[in-house]
Amino acid sequence: MIFLFGKLFWESMLEHFLELEGEDKIKYLVLNYHEMRPEIKDALAFYKHINSQKQFAFDLVQLSLYENLGNFQSLIKLDYFRKDLEEIIKSIETIDVLATYTNCMYQVFERRSNRQLPIFRALGLKGDHLIYYARQDGSIVEKLHLAQLINDVKQQDIEKQQIIIQMIAILCPYFLSFNPELFTLMLLPFQNIINMKNVQIDTLKRLAEVLYDWCESAQNLNQDHDWLALLTGIFDQSYNGKGLGIFILLQKLTHQLDSLIEANKEYLLINYFNNKKNTLQIFFGITKYFIISENIKLIREISQIILDKVLKTKSRNDYEILDEVYEKFILVKMIGNIQVFSHAPDVIDLLQFYVVGMSKFKKDIPDKAIELIQQRVGLLLSLKFNQRYPLQAIYSMLQSLFKLYPILTQNDKLVSVFEQVKKKADENQKIQSNYKPWEIELEELVDEKTNFQVMKKENTQHVGLENLHNTCFMNSFLQCLYMNQYFRLYILQLGAELGDVQLKQKSSMITALQKLFMKLTFQKRGYCSPYQLKRQLRQPYSNTNDQQDVSEFGHHFLEDLADILPPEAKLKLNEMFFGSQRSQMRCSKCPADKNVKYGQKESFLGLDLYFKKGNSQSQNPQADLKDMIRTFFDEEIIEFTCDNCKQKSEDNGKTVQLISLPPFLMMTIHRFNFDFNTQQMIKYKDKVPMQFDLDMREVFNREDLKEEDCKYQLYAFINHLGNSANSGHYVSYARYLDKDTEMWANFDDAQIQSIQYNTGEDFDMALIDQETPYILFYQNTSQKQLIFIE
Repeated sequence: MIFLFGKLFWESMLEHFLELEGEDKIKYLVLNYHEMRPEIKDALAFYKHINSQKQFAFDLVQLSLYENLGNFQSLIKLDYFRKDLEEIIKSIETIDVLATYTNCMYQVFERRSNRQLPIFRALGLKGDHLIYYARQDGSIVEKLHLAQLINDVKQQDIEKQQIIIQMIAILCPYFLSFNPELFTLMLLPFQNIINMKNVQIDTLKRLAEVLYDWCESAQNLNQDHDWLALLTGIFDQSYNGKGLGIFILLQKLTHQLDSLIEANKEYLLINYFNNKKNTLQIFFGITKYFIISENIKLIREISQIILDKVLKTKSRNDYEILDEVYEKFILVKMIGNIQVFSHAPDVIDLLQFYVVGMSKFKKDIPDKAIELIQQRVGLLLSLKFNQRYPLQAIYSMLQSLFKLYPILTQNDKLVSVFEQVKKKADENQKIQSNYKPWEIELEELVDEKTNFQVMKKENTQHVGLENLHNTCFMNSFLQCLYMNQYFRLYILQLGAELGDVQLKQKSSMITALQKLFMKLTFQKRGYCSPYQLKRQLRQPYSNTNDQQDVSEFGHHFLEDLADILPPEAKLKLNEMFFGSQRSQMRCSKCPADKNVKYGQKESFLGLDLYFKKGNSQSQNPQADLKDMIRTFFDEEIIEFTCDNCKQKSEDNGKTVQLISLPPFLMMTIHRFNFDFNTQQMIKYKDKVPMQFDLDMREVFNREDLKEEDCKYQLYAFINHLGNSANSGHYVSYARYLDKDTEMWANFDDAQIQSIQYNTGEDFDMALIDQETPYILFYQNTSQKQLIFIE
């Protein structure tokens, strides 16, 4: 066998091979391979071996397949070697090598016939496997080679990018599964296109076809997410000035643009077109490399939804966006393109939208803009063409200008141009402008910050979260946070205060959370991926595939979030979720007026509730939530030496004195404990009847507390499903407190179900034995802290 008698030869060959370049590599590999004279089986073993050569595998496989070493292209057609071929596929360790094999086999088989389906299925399964682990360790961007920077691209990286795109076009979506990260990364090559060579354009057209077909596919359960990703990918690339390949996506989306923009207008206005700078940068970016009907229509649609918002909300900020676009984009760049025959009507339509619309507020048009119109229309008149439509549109525009700005009739050059257009335009088909000045009263405009409406979705419009492998603990907690209307509003408004969230290149825990909440708010169906947020978390949450305790995660998440927030924002978060307390030490030897010592005031995040010591599942079948809360503050008898009287006693007491409870209170029912008898972690499945409403005056027997601050309502909870402390699954339930009926949404990762529970008893009866409430989320109906000690 080749790798028994040829091992040393192979190692020396590889060492020398790596020192060579270009054609020398090919010649050396081919010469030495044939010198070994392998049998057919050994030829197949050869490919398995070079697959394992780590960073050198791509070079070796690419050259070997190109040279058809071992007559590989003929062998793979034979059913006899099908199992050997599947073994070769299983031995692949990198995505670029998988792509090389995929493209080779696609060319050999010419098309995917039923006979070859098992091979492509094996390639797809291997691709899913490699991409899955690339997502887990955070290397999906590097390993897919789709996000190389234009100024830092090596020729080999370009080759890898091309073959991976071809692999995606071959295998997706029927053999290689889509996920949100893969879909988003597939948009990056459109901004990384180096030039307009046909081979690049053809490759990207195939990729655009795959993306478009998947968005339209009935098999796609996440269409809303993917359509939005496709649309916003265009704006992201335009903003960054890397839109050379955008025209391919735009041409593919021609018939969907209107409906996509209308369906996602709130999301677009908040995240992309919320100020003058962003809007101008995106508009200039869209038209940086080319001007076609599609990008002009896109700008027109965006301008319309901005205008609609001004008319509806009287927002001065949005009016100023339109004014800035008119002055710096329309009167400069767009007027300079009315002579281009292919898209002149679309440009003129956009010009009329702005020029006529702004005429109510503008006394004249700048001289430079008028000169530009004269030059460009004059150039168009000098061209020889048969169709008259551009001239008809220009005739309509000039007619509107003279009507709106009578002073222009004194401009002899412009009048002369108009007369020439009038003569050449078809008298019977002259287009009349339907545009009117915008019905905006400047004195009625008001200043407003980004207004994030607290979305009151129907239960059928909730959006799930993708399970990234044992991330149900994270998903369930995030959904409970999101369903807190005040926390959701806080996070979304924080995004507006800290800057433009969607357009930030560098991600952080804050921006990742804001982006996720944006998607959960404006997406109406399907699911979102918390992948970017997961990558920003502390270890082990960022890089583990293991299940974690949801209570520990929740505490770490909110504490870490507080640590990185600006001071004012941190204060608001602390006021929402953190209460305050102080330790209380009682000495049994000191006089009654001096026997209590208090510690420093400390903040706490939620209450930890425990079952009474000594109780097992059989001895304590049902506990009471109010008793468990009281027990948390019970005095514990301990032994210590008093600092005051210097005496030691076993009858001293230690407890916690409550100073305040937060308006949003988390309570963890600790169900996992270490059993010293069995030396294992066990789960207490004791029933704790659900309390939808709690009055803290009754809980603490404090009638002196403010009544309006004492009433807490359950708005969410997390259940643990499973018999063991070492396994199981987390799901969450949440409701809107302002709904008439007690409708709850059950979030099970990407799956969502609507359930009605009118009382806690209804819920208790629906529980199966291994399903136990673990974390309870209560909301103070006054949204104020409950003060126990002033």
